[in-house]
Amino acid sequence: MNKQKYSKLLNTFEEIRIKKDAVDLLAALKTVLDEATESDGTVRIVIDRNKQVLNIPASLLKDYIQTRKGEIEVETDTLLDKVTVV
Repeated sequence: MNKQKYSKLLNTFEEIRIKKDAVDLLAALKTVLDEATESDGTVRIVIDRNKQVLNIPASLLKDYIQTRKGEIEVETDTLLDKVTVV
């Protein structure tokens, strides 16, 4: 067995797993935002440490999530291109 190739494969797999976890976390965040969005389209965020309250457009966060998810998918595709299956 080629240990170098095996090690490279394991490292790539771990990187892909990390990317998948990030996409899953973003999906969970979007679900929470969907549930927390007020009828006027804003979401209220309370910073626990100093009790500061922010009311921001939910679309701002949702757009960020969608953009970041797309970037992670491109990064994952790049990682998959490193793997050759024969």
